[in-house]
Amino acid sequence: MRLHLRAAARRVPPLRTATRLDAAVAAPALPWDPAERPVVTEEELAALPVPAQRHLRAMRVVGRPRPRAFRVRLRGRFRLRRTGNWLPCEAWQYTLADPVTRVFAMQLRVGGVIPMLGTDTYAAGRGRMRGTLLGLVPVVDGRGPEFDLGELATWVDDACLLAPAMLLTPAATWRPVDDSSFDVVVTDSGLAVTVRLTVDARGLPTDVSTTDRFCALPSGPVRAR
Repeated sequence: MRLHLRAAARRVPPLRTATRLDAAVAAPALPWDPAERPVVTEEELAALPVPAQRHLRAMRVVGRPRPRAFRVRLRGRFRLRRTGNWLPCEAWQYTLADPVTRVFAMQLRVGGVIPMLGTDTYAAGRGRMRGTLLGLVPVVDGRGPEFDLGELATWVDDACLLAPAMLLTPAATWRPVDDSSFDVVVTDSGLAVTVRLTVDARGLPTDVSTTDRFCALPSGPVRAR
């Protein structure tokens, strides 16, 4: 599946991130299962919270094979800090259901000239966030338990918004919250994260949140919504 998202009216210049994504995906030699994927049925949805059922129907998953992976292309704007300037960017993402894997590569131009490459990865229970200028000079390299948890939470978030049928597995538990919200709890490699999705009357998402991510403060990482 390929999506094109445009977050700015002005044209974003093309950037070479697809090749880097392909290399990152190929590096761990991810297995490929050619077996036919089972079709999602109404019976599977019946045991889920009512708002989750609405969401899955709105996403038209019933009667379709459960996705094993997806690839997304995004073009838009990004800023390095809350009060910073918006910079044009392009990103590619590859997400795999089994084993749970996410590779995200984004390139932007600092000052409109200097290319900066950022990557987020989650594989085998390990998360990592890296950033380099000109592909050579490191500017950020985050790893550790906080990144493991945060990158897994991002994997769940993406699945909720782009391919929710990916979460119809024994590793995911769907919990009711209220008439418009539900939680998805996913376990992988000894980790467990919870993502809350809020949907409207049609089942389309209006909010997604988690407390299994961390804010980088001068005093160190702090868990935050």
